[in-house]
Amino acid sequence: MRAILAALVLSVLALTPASAGPDILREKTAGGFAYKRMPLPEAQTQVIQFLWRDGSPLTLPGKEALSTFAPMLMHEGPKGEKRGEINELLRDLQANFRFSVSAELATLTLSAPPAQMAPAADVLKRVLDTPAFSERRLEIFRRQRIAGTKQSLTDADTIAGQLRLRALLPDGPHRRYLMTDVAPLERLTLADIAAWKAKILARDGLIVTTAGPMPADEVGRLIDRLVSGLAAKAERTEPPTLAFAQVGKRVVFEKPELAQTLIVAFGPTTVASGAERFKADLATARLGGSSQGRLFRVLREKLGATYGVSAGLDQMMLGQFAFAIRTSVAHDKAATVIAEINREYDRWRAEGVTEAELQAVKSQSASAWGENMKQPGTVASMAAFAEIVGLGDATFDSLAAARQAATRDDINAYIRAHFPKGPLGFVIIAPKADGLGADCVIKALDEAARCD
Repeated sequence: MRAILAALVLSVLALTPASAGPDILREKTAGGFAYKRMPLPEAQTQVIQFLWRDGSPLTLPGKEALSTFAPMLMHEGPKGEKRGEINELLRDLQANFRFSVSAELATLTLSAPPAQMAPAADVLKRVLDTPAFSERRLEIFRRQRIAGTKQSLTDADTIAGQLRLRALLPDGPHRRYLMTDVAPLERLTLADIAAWKAKILARDGLIVTTAGPMPADEVGRLIDRLVSGLAAKAERTEPPTLAFAQVGKRVVFEKPELAQTLIVAFGPTTVASGAERFKADLATARLGGSSQGRLFRVLREKLGATYGVSAGLDQMMLGQFAFAIRTSVAHDKAATVIAEINREYDRWRAEGVTEAELQAVKSQSASAWGENMKQPGTVASMAAFAEIVGLGDATFDSLAAARQAATRDDINAYIRAHFPKGPLGFVIIAPKADGLGADCVIKALDEAARCD
């Protein structure tokens, strides 16, 4: 499953502790372009981030692979310049730019030491104005990605992910986008990418944030230069709304050569991005994960069945999340582990977190916050995504205050309101299905429709 930067940033936003963060200043460039600036006087680098909201990979039929190939080609550098020489120049400048595309967002980030930001911005400006969109390079990327995709479809984790998506999402654009599939990779053309770039990367609706030691006038000049060649008006599409399916089946995929059985329990949630999103992370932090997690203690210490278990949220689309528990165990203990997962999840949902668990999670996340607030890239990304998820007027202090004020009763009410009641769905990749209580047993992904 594609991991998008938004999920990471929203998770950081969710766990903001009470430490003060930098000011969030709303500025305008000399050219009149509005942006958010976070001064970090001690930082060694300056970061400028551009964020566009667009649902083209979802809404344009057969164009799901825009999020795969558009960033690859943008990273080829400017037209008419050698990729190796551009990469060497960026290394000399200690600079880099990163372009990413998801189902609903396109993100461009430039970072460099302050003294090198101007020449680094010149490189990025040439990329934005005339990217080196090469048919030959697209075909190389296509062959590599198709080969890797075919190989991944033999992997137990990928198989489990495919079956989980089929259970969670009805047939439609969201399922087609998130599923691992060769067909979209084969269809996308260079003309598709060029047309998308021309329509989407525009000044209209563009969110810009910057963090680092540079003053407003200097960074403002760079922003004006970078956006000057962009189209004034975008032709973006609004992403369709995702609707989860009801889950509850237990699907077993038989893979005889497996040394261990992979178990994934899952369900849809009504967790949403915004002012209360942090409650979901506080709620799940002690369910799985480290040796402090409830499931780890049950499965490892009580049953001796696993060396690791995770529990938490997966972002399906921007602001829409599914819950999942994952572990791998010896096959002869799989049935007992499944029963214990159900039992522990039901207990957690009914009783919630303890006061000791909540305070420990708050303390741990607070200890990491100081370092996060020193990182210009993290700060710029947080400020940009806050605009997308309805927290544009929030400050780091207001986020911290809300988090610190959350009580055990608040968190436990949130769990009952937003996490699935059960039964959870299960996807199990096992040497054999015997004794696992399967509702459906298959031996190949092309049989998966039988389990819908």
